[in-house]
Amino acid sequence: MKDIDSIIQILFENTAHTKKTDKARNDIKEALKKQFEKELKNHNSIQAMGFIMTKYDTLEKAGELAGYSKDDIKAWKDDKHSVSKKEFQKIVRKVRWNIYIFAMGLIFCIVSVANLMLFSDLFYLVPMIVFAIPTIVCFRKGKKYKAIYDYEHLKLSTEAYEFYQLLSDRYSKRLLNSVYILIVGFFVLLFSGITFRIQAKSKPGEIVQIIWMNIPIIEFVTYLVLKNSLCRKWFWDYKEKQIQEKYIKSFLKVICVFVLYWILVSGLLLLLHSKIEFLNNYFFAAVILYFVGCFVYNLTERKKIVKTNLVRNKRRIVFIGILVVAVSAYELMQTGSWLIQPYVSSVPRVSHKEDKIKYNDDNGVYTITTEKRILRFSS
Repeated sequence: MKDIDSIIQILFENTAHTKKTDKARNDIKEALKKQFEKELKNHNSIQAMGFIMTKYDTLEKAGELAGYSKDDIKAWKDDKHSVSKKEFQKIVRKVRWNIYIFAMGLIFCIVSVANLMLFSDLFYLVPMIVFAIPTIVCFRKGKKYKAIYDYEHLKLSTEAYEFYQLLSDRYSKRLLNSVYILIVGFFVLLFSGITFRIQAKSKPGEIVQIIWMNIPIIEFVTYLVLKNSLCRKWFWDYKEKQIQEKYIKSFLKVICVFVLYWILVSGLLLLLHSKIEFLNNYFFAAVILYFVGCFVYNLTERKKIVKTNLVRNKRRIVFIGILVVAVSAYELMQTGSWLIQPYVSSVPRVSHKEDKIKYNDDNGVYTITTEKRILRFSS
């Protein structure tokens, strides 16, 4: 209820945000809601709200309703030190850059190790060592930041806490979106490799080369997932355990559903590939349906695990619009390839009659008979 939220905000206006005070906010909020519902039995909503605002107009009175002692309330008021929004923005900027560099270094280290194992070339030791150094440094800095910038030590002001809530929701949503892209990217590569093997009779080495050429896309998306996951963890460490568990359960649930979706779609298309003329077009339709499902989930279920679900961002809308138009135009120009490629892949070879070569010993003339012409020349 917005009215009770406003009352809580006024009561705790000069109180710093800590885990204890955040818990007290939620407890007092629930106590006021119960009292409001109790008053509704005998009064209308305006009278019930007026009773709440009159009787519990101080933090002491509201705290006692929720079962807190006067000493607890006094301790909240006495703790005046709090970090302002500007100070918190500087802290966030420092922590985020450390996470960005660590995530990028870790991804490059993993890629270097993979190249070293695949190609057995000691040259890949050089980038591995180069990227390992900043990765280790950032890892140590991250542990230091976690100890220094603990939520209890920060004691955020109201403005700083609102900014924290904004970032917490932002990275929770970004993590989900980046995982959506990682899932579809993985299955697109896997499905492409299998269809090349089935339809075009490609060799395993050719399939590996095609997949390896597109690995940078997967690397970039994996970097986004890692970066968003670490940022979300840093912010969500401040939240209550129940809220964290609720997000994790919802997150794992939607990931399992979408992975199962792609396993079923890919398996069904591969089983029916001999009966489907344009296999890639059906797969493309499945990709569109997948993103529709992601969008529906974001509109319905995601709002239950974040405080602010949808935020209007004009720059992002313009960027996505331009990107959609560009991709659509490119795919439209490739329409001929979609129509021709399935037929080309289904034809194993082009049949033709054998050429015949004859030699006349009397005049020394060679005669080459092909499918459409006869060629003669002398030796």
